[in-house]
Amino acid sequence: LALAMGVLIHITVSVSKQIFVKLKRD
Repeated sequence: LALAMGVLIHITVSVSKQIFVKLKRD
């Protein structure tokens, strides 16, 4: 369960960074 949570958090952070970069670019 802890491993799944870690993966979920990692994916969320990665997606958030991509969105942030796209917003800064505009």
